[in-house]
Amino acid sequence: MTGKSKLIKALSVVLALVMLLGVMPVSSLVASAETEGYLTYKVSGGKAVIIGCNDAVSGELVIPETLGSYPVVKIDLGSFSDCDSLISVSVPDSVESIGSSAFADCDRLAIVKIGKGVTSIGSNVFNNSIALEKIEVAKENKAYVSEDGALYNKAKTDLVVFPAANVVDSFTVAENVTEIKAGAFLGTKHLKSIVIGDKVTKIGNNAFLGSMNLQTISIGKSVTTIGTDAFKGCSKLTGFVVSADNNVLKSDAFGVLYSKDGTQLINYPAGSTGKKYEIADGTKVINLCAFESAIALSEIRIPKSLVEVEPSAFSGCLALSKVNYAGSDVEWANVQIGGNNEDLESADFVF
Repeated sequence: MTGKSKLIKALSVVLALVMLLGVMPVSSLVASAETEGYLTYKVSGGKAVIIGCNDAVSGELVIPETLGSYPVVKIDLGSFSDCDSLISVSVPDSVESIGSSAFADCDRLAIVKIGKGVTSIGSNVFNNSIALEKIEVAKENKAYVSEDGALYNKAKTDLVVFPAANVVDSFTVAENVTEIKAGAFLGTKHLKSIVIGDKVTKIGNNAFLGSMNLQTISIGKSVTTIGTDAFKGCSKLTGFVVSADNNVLKSDAFGVLYSKDGTQLINYPAGSTGKKYEIADGTKVINLCAFESAIALSEIRIPKSLVEVEPSAFSGCLALSKVNYAGSDVEWANVQIGGNNEDLESADFVF
């Protein structure tokens, strides 16, 4: 077949498809949404996927195993978000997947029961559900397990969610956990102290974001990775305690978190009551949001080893009025200052 013939044949196929689609009803291409009770769902491959819920739903909701005679296999992205009158939800055994943010921003949701069939749970699934006290998982579930109200994967190597309203004020991460997932402790209200065990290697993004009463964090010897904004908004945090055997991180006598080699200042506890602080000699970088909202801090000493202040490192340091820099004004001019550090730049400098 010549090149011209091939082109004509290809155009003919495309034209035929266009004509077919022009007469084919949309309902045969895209699953239409159906409603049963408070729930909106679509059918795909003979199975029901919940895509929404009337926000008038209240009290205890038991999600049915079937909708329109189709088995319910998935709760889609954000399906129950902003259902503020829900108090408890039971997810049936037929459900295999719960999408990201599925139960986010449910202000009164206190208890979630997960059936045996769930094998996948998306990120931020209970984000900002501030009343959540506990998560229960069916014993037969092969992918997840709950302990002390918290959600883990079955092997307990991942801590997935610690409910924001869990009443305990002191918590020790399960022994075999190697990763604290993104947003796991987001917005906890009662937690004051946490012990992160020696097998944990990673603390995910936003892991403790907005944990308003958290005061102390003990970090074990194996943590090597801390995600972005992991401790942002922990306004009462007074200090980190890092295992001396940790080869990547360390804490100083004031509970400030540094890299092991001392070249990076990672996090200054926002709840520290100290008015003055001397950054350690040898520090080269003050990390993103490191001093954010350290509202008691009024005076700081910066070593001449410093080469960079990352964005928002001193955001919200409203009392900061004096900076003692160990170098000259010429040397300070060579330090790279990221955006949103006006509270640092407007302070009085002593060279």
